[in-house]
Amino acid sequence: MHKSFVAARFLLCVAIQLSCYRSIPSTIAPSDVIDLSTYQFGEDLPMNLFGPWELYWGKLYDPEDFQSGRVQKREKVITYFRPWTNQLNGDRKFPAQGYATYRMRIKVPASSSKRIYTIHYSHLFSASKLFINGQFVHEKGKVSENLDEIEAIRTGSYNEFEVIGDEIEIILQIANRDFFRGGPRGEFLLSTLEPMGKFKIKSIILEMFAFGLIFGAAIYHFFIFIVNRKQKAFLYFSLLCLAFLVRIPILNSKIYEYFVPIPSAHFLANLLHYNDIVSFLFGNLFLNALFQVKRMLWINYLFYIGALVSCFSPLFPSSVVFYFNVSYVSFYLLLFVLQSILFLVLNKQNQQSLYFMGFGLFVFAVLCFLAISLNFIGLQGGLYLIIAYAIYVVFQSLFMSNYFAKTVERSNQLKLQMQEEHQIALQKQRSEMQLMVHDQLGAGLTDLKVMIERKIRSQERPIFDSILPNLHNRVISILQSLRNQLLHLEDLDLIYQNFLTGVNLTLLRRYTNAGREFDFHVSETAEAHFENLKLHAEIRNYYLNIYYILYELCTNDLKYGIGESSWSIDVSSGKINIEQKNAVEENRQLSPHLKSIGNRINGLRANLSVKIEEREFHVRVEIPLPSVAKLEAE
Repeated sequence: MHKSFVAARFLLCVAIQLSCYRSIPSTIAPSDVIDLSTYQFGEDLPMNLFGPWELYWGKLYDPEDFQSGRVQKREKVITYFRPWTNQLNGDRKFPAQGYATYRMRIKVPASSSKRIYTIHYSHLFSASKLFINGQFVHEKGKVSENLDEIEAIRTGSYNEFEVIGDEIEIILQIANRDFFRGGPRGEFLLSTLEPMGKFKIKSIILEMFAFGLIFGAAIYHFFIFIVNRKQKAFLYFSLLCLAFLVRIPILNSKIYEYFVPIPSAHFLANLLHYNDIVSFLFGNLFLNALFQVKRMLWINYLFYIGALVSCFSPLFPSSVVFYFNVSYVSFYLLLFVLQSILFLVLNKQNQQSLYFMGFGLFVFAVLCFLAISLNFIGLQGGLYLIIAYAIYVVFQSLFMSNYFAKTVERSNQLKLQMQEEHQIALQKQRSEMQLMVHDQLGAGLTDLKVMIERKIRSQERPIFDSILPNLHNRVISILQSLRNQLLHLEDLDLIYQNFLTGVNLTLLRRYTNAGREFDFHVSETAEAHFENLKLHAEIRNYYLNIYYILYELCTNDLKYGIGESSWSIDVSSGKINIEQKNAVEENRQLSPHLKSIGNRINGLRANLSVKIEEREFHVRVEIPLPSVAKLEAE
């Protein structure tokens, strides 16, 4: 509930931001001078001077040109504060490359003293020079009639100027060489100091709020990954958030200008393009790590191929770079959305979590495509992109927290189920062991009874002198058998907890009891495979059969082998490789019998090879890993 409140508060801030200026009323008739004398600039919101503007295509006029009358009226075209590439010149549009002059005269409330006004507009396409009331204000980039001398820059403008009287004349020269659009874009705002200051503060607060929200999500999910390294989805989502953060200071208010020198427009364009590439790659990796869908790998290949090709797009001709970049962003944004929807449909375990991601994904897609569309026609879409990033991160964080909470809960339930199964298996094993002990004790006592009865009926004297040693040996044998059965039960219990440790202790005990030495070697790959192996119900019998194969190999060695026994276990190429070597008696030429493990070998589809060379017995067993076992070990 608290997170939902945060998201709602963020959307409220967005709604406030979207209504922070006014437009020129449609009731004002177009004329040489726009009459805003009744507008309270000092009290009301900033005024967006959308138009009409005077456009002089192919001319760079200074204030002196208008004052001296050198500007001819037939050169004037009435337009609005939009790229000139959207403006028709007869039957055709103006080309993107070129230069023009925009002019507007405004009538403001009269004042007998100096009054300070401010103007604010976003970056233009792609260099500009501003004059207000005949005075030069600033030049962004370099404006020139020589296209080779035009220098583009991507930065907004905020200027204060003094006005005496009731009229403001604005002359804006714009030149473009490399960009797909030419001319103005976004809003051209006019106000006094206080309303414009509030507008800037609201814009910066919105962007800083979104920046802080996404930055907090990035740090939060990164530290979750540090705690749990296996959940790589948190790492990729954190990196995706960082990619969003790179974009935010460059969009809308361009708050990066307060901290670093303003780079060239081409540098920023390339930075944003490579940031798009990285964002899509991290997004794809995030979805794969989150849902762990092993199918449809062709989607991943599409992302990788697109990223590789797009890395070289700055080398393309400038006339096609923009269209290629827009096509790349549009196609892979659509692919990312479709991949997300597909994985959501395939994953039906947690419907409540899916609603969070589905809603965030829908709003993210709509706002991103809206921003791309606005940018394509030459309008300001950065604000919508910032909102899209923030909403996606908020609802994706809600989805991940809910999704992984349910996943952890299911994992805990699975662990409890495994423990219960483990206890049931041990209880069953103990029952079987009790029956075995009962049978062995009964058999041993019966043997003792029969032996004593035979001795009594015999003519040997004294009876007790002859039967006491045998009786003693029989009792020791029965106790040893009982002890071995109890130790075997403990070995099985340890096998459930740590397979390798259980095998090692079992072999060590058996060889020690036999008075023989043995060497037990485990490769690094085998240690990695068995380290986190848990014998749950699906794979328990499989690995217990492997344990009994090792047990029977040890029994065979104790019967027929002599000297030190060498064991090695390795995991490679999807197989468990077991090797055992020991010396044999000189007169033994045939292989010892291993019929007791034949059924287990066949059941595991394993390969068994046995040979004796130069008085050395060598057995090798290759057991394929089951798919379930592979997943569990990973």
